[in-house]
Amino acid sequence: AQVSMNLLNYRVTSLKTVFDAICREADKFEIKPKYSELIGMLPKAALGDISPDELLLHDFSESRILENHFK
Repeated sequence: AQVSMNLLNYRVTSLKTVFDAICREADKFEIKPKYSELIGMLPKAALGDISPDELLLHDFSESRILENHFK
């Protein structure tokens, strides 16, 4: 199964909140996520104090952080 979404305001709903909600729903079917995926980039603040590993972000690198392209 795949869950796809656009997160429009990470200040209202954090990445961690979304990830945890999906994990809870998957657990009802005894399913565990293998990884999550980011298409495009995100602001550094969207990660907050959580690491990409905690979100199981597949193939994540610092180049995916928006502010790193404005230096």
